[in-house]
Amino acid sequence: MSCLKSYEYVIAIAQHGGISQAAEMLQIAQPTLSRYIKKLETELGIELFDRSTIPIRMTQAGSRYVETGMRILSLERQLQKQVQEIKLEKNTVVRIGISPTRSPYMMPAIVAAYKKHNPKGCVVIEEKVSSELNKLLAQGDLDLMISWMDEDTEEFAYTELFEENIVLAVPNTEKYSGITALDVLLTMPLISAGKGQAMWHITQEITETIGVHMPEVECQSIETALAFVKRGLGATLVPSYIAQFGTKEQNREVRFLELPVEQYPNWATAYRRRICLFYRKEQFLSQAEQDFIACAVGVKQTN
Repeated sequence: MSCLKSYEYVIAIAQHGGISQAAEMLQIAQPTLSRYIKKLETELGIELFDRSTIPIRMTQAGSRYVETGMRILSLERQLQKQVQEIKLEKNTVVRIGISPTRSPYMMPAIVAAYKKHNPKGCVVIEEKVSSELNKLLAQGDLDLMISWMDEDTEEFAYTELFEENIVLAVPNTEKYSGITALDVLLTMPLISAGKGQAMWHITQEITETIGVHMPEVECQSIETALAFVKRGLGATLVPSYIAQFGTKEQNREVRFLELPVEQYPNWATAYRRRICLFYRKEQFLSQAEQDFIACAVGVKQTN
């Protein structure tokens, strides 16, 4: 039996919580996968899965098998990258993860700079929430990831891109000309991203601090909140990358106001995050990945 295939199959079952789901993802018949795993367990002389529970669970041996398999598959991917780079002189594929909110603002500028440097380069973008991106990067299913520095990303190596803070987005009309962010927060309708999201918590903290009611309109995304702002229906708090990386067309109907950190100095640090480009510490960085990192840093410096 192929060692790499065995690891791939067992890891798929562990990650998807069952043989049926794993078989669908692997695009093989469920009975075929079941027979393969039983044969593998017979060869190993130990059970990898506890089938007495629903969904099935890993045994202690199975957990060890998955841990080892993930390391081996990661090393195999690194080897393939190095061989490909030697063979083609330049590995042209970069797989990068980023949140769906950041991607339309940051990726066009970064990819444009990268393609100018490496016209034959191919960029595959995975847009997922940070927890999923962290997992994909750790597993070796991503080459690079753009996210913020926190306890969940400490395990990775990184290159810092920029510091992000919070700004207030208001309609780009005469009504908001010369007005301060504090005036808006105290008097204008506020729109917020949905409960439980990071921006919702920040909005809650800020409104409680200045003594105003939480927004009456809650959206599921920053994009929807900005759509309300563009229609003149209120203001919303957003990460500063929207102002920094957004094109004139994207931000044509929006004006961005700095928060009143003079009156509330703790806001200057409480809502600041280090945005970094992450990769695994043991990772072999291909020339294409090094070029992509350099282009991402360069875009940050010229915006």
